[in-house]
Amino acid sequence: GVTLLTLDPQPTATASAPAGVAGSWRLTTISTGGTSSSPVEGSTVTVTLDPVHGSYTGRACNTFGGDLSVTGTAITFGVPHSTKMACVPSSLSVQESSVLSLLPAMTSWQIVDGHLRLQAGDGAGMEFETA
Repeated sequence: GVTLLTLDPQPTATASAPAGVAGSWRLTTISTGGTSSSPVEGSTVTVTLDPVHGSYTGRACNTFGGDLSVTGTAITFGVPHSTKMACVPSSLSVQESSVLSLLPAMTSWQIVDGHLRLQAGDGAGMEFETA
């Protein structure tokens, strides 16, 4: 009858990195300069967010990734690294450039009707659905 070991519950990572943002997401809308557009027809842009391990990965024409920090509704994407394959047609290259330049500008996130919305301070944003 002697207690040899007592385990206390450990805090979970979701307290500082909400589970709602974690997972794989497919781009549905890019908004810049007051204009919103859908991804190039026939293309898929995905992003997988892993706030527990502080990283994100994704695929547009090329694969990309970087550091990620999530605290509450604040989000910070590190500058992405990417493979450098040629994207054909050129509209895929333009789309990929937009996504890769917008990610580091995003500062907040929210889940609305199951969609992930990322917003920048200047009003630019991206919306994703579950992939």
